Amino acid sequence: MKLARLLLACMLAVTVVMPLEACGSFFNNKYSIIVAVSVGSCFTVGLRSDGTVVATGRNTDGECDVEGWSGIKAVAAGYDCTIGLRNDGTCVATGWRFSDEYYVEDWSGIIAITTRGHTVGLRSDGTCVSTGLNNSGECDVEGWNGITAVSVDTSCTVGLRSDGTCVAVGWSSRGQLDVGDW
Repeated sequence: MKLARLLLACMLAVTVVMPLEACGSFFNNKYSIIVAVSVGSCFTVGLRSDGTVVATGRNTDGECDVEGWSGIKAVAAGYDCTIGLRNDGTCVATGWRFSDEYYVEDWSGIIAITTRGHTVGLRSDGTCVSTGLNNSGECDVEGWNGITAVSVDTSCTVGLRSDGTCVAVGWSSRGQLDVGDW
C-alpha cells in the first residue's frame, strides 16, 4: 500500500514542460496567449498570438468592436478608437471617426502604428503617414525620412531617426518637443 501511495505521489509531482508550438490547437481563439496590449480611454485591447484581437472596457463608440479581426501583428488604442496593423502592412480601425483621425484603411507598407487623437503610421521605407486632428501641426510628418520609431500624444508627434536623432511636430506647451539636439 505504501508503494502504491509513493508511486501515485511521484506521478502527481511530475511536471511536463513542452514548447508552446507542441501544444498545437490548444492555444487558439480564447486560449491564445496575449502578446501585446494597448490601453485607450477606459478600454484595453489585447493582441493574441494567433493574430486575433480582444478588447474590454468602455465601448460607447465601437472602440472594442474587434471581433473578427485576424492577421493582426500590432494594435494601438486611442481615446475612442482601436487601430490594427495587419501582417500585410495595411491597417484596420474601429471606433469614433471624429475629424478623420482613424481613416487608415488605405494605408500600405506600414510597419508600426500609434494613435492618440491622431494616428501616425511608420512605413517600411522610413517615412510616415498621418491622419486626424491637426490643430497644432501634430500630423505634419510628410517630410520625415529615416524614421525607425514614432510616438504620439494628443497634440504632438515625435520620431526617432536611424542616426539616433529625433524630430518632433505639434504643440510643445512644456518643452516636451525640445528634442532637436538629442
